[in-house]
Amino acid sequence: MAAVVCAAVLLPLSGSSASAADPPPHLGEGVLVPGRSAVDVGMSGARVVVSDPVYETTNNGSTWTAVGGSNSGKPLQVEGGALLTFDGTTAKVGGLTFPAADEVVLGKGGKLVSHRTPSAATAEVYDVATKTKLADYAPPFALAGDTVWKVTEPGHLDGKSLPTGDVKTVLVASTCTVGPGAVNGRWAVLSGCNQVVDVVGPQPPRNLSVAADAQLGNGFTVQSSGADLLVTDLNDPALGQRRYGPIRTTGPSFRADGSGLAKIAYADAAAKPRVITLNWLTADPQEHPDTVAPVLTSATAGDRIRDNNSLSFEWVYDDPQDPNSPATGVDSYDLRIQQRPNRTSPYSAWNQVHRLAGAEDDRCKSDGTDRYGHLLAGTCT
Repeated sequence: MAAVVCAAVLLPLSGSSASAADPPPHLGEGVLVPGRSAVDVGMSGARVVVSDPVYETTNNGSTWTAVGGSNSGKPLQVEGGALLTFDGTTAKVGGLTFPAADEVVLGKGGKLVSHRTPSAATAEVYDVATKTKLADYAPPFALAGDTVWKVTEPGHLDGKSLPTGDVKTVLVASTCTVGPGAVNGRWAVLSGCNQVVDVVGPQPPRNLSVAADAQLGNGFTVQSSGADLLVTDLNDPALGQRRYGPIRTTGPSFRADGSGLAKIAYADAAAKPRVITLNWLTADPQEHPDTVAPVLTSATAGDRIRDNNSLSFEWVYDDPQDPNSPATGVDSYDLRIQQRPNRTSPYSAWNQVHRLAGAEDDRCKSDGTDRYGHLLAGTCT
């Protein structure tokens, strides 16, 4: 019996707790971006944006360009190549406009934006590039790349790719919820259960409580803490932390880099924009290949020798795993038989017959799957 494995990884329900270093080291101020003061700041790659009014620079402050309008007291949202600004009664992003009084949230990566009027039960989700409405979702949910993440039922965090319709389910604690900005890259920072969850795999969930103003970057969180910014390394199993500052404490403003880089823009105590580079973050956890084959615990095909060519095969297996080498399951198996024309003739050589593919061939019926969506038990005829 030859097993073929496929790589689809979701997370187990159980989690482990980790505590950060105490006290975290203080690494001082970020690098000044000269030439403008900032009521609010945002950044994406080389693009640093300040308000009010809205100006941007891509060369470390040597040149500032007026974007137009002001942000009317609302935070700048800069994600990917998209900038969401509020000018008077209008919110603007990529040629899309909405009433500024409504809830408008730019998704991580800048591909999607949501719009919800205060009394609406659902929010509209638009493709920023094509200006096309793609879906309606009841909050709370998170936008990341081209995917909408939502807890669809207790313990199930579903990520739906709007272009393809593909859905990935990650098992989480039953009390978890996900809100705007709570998924970025491989990490989701969930409320209700205070968990950090790996939506790519294979890291187990960890416990982490963040402040209400916390921002999720690609691999880290940042939040205000007194006169400082407190940064938590999500790639570090121990959730290591560092501090930066001082920041402006009256109306603090800071934003994780919208391009996915390990950077933060913030307004310092003199309302000047500064940029932090997080060159101490732990590298992304790497998934190890699955080197442990599934263990067949029982299999029944009826009589080993029979006078007909009808075969019914039932099986059950266990698939050992560890947090860095997740079980990948059985995708298909090969069937070999020997035949003879009558009872007194010798058997033929072993011959491979039909390839019976677990979830794809209608001759194979699954009685259940593991947490990764692979067959744990089933029947083929």
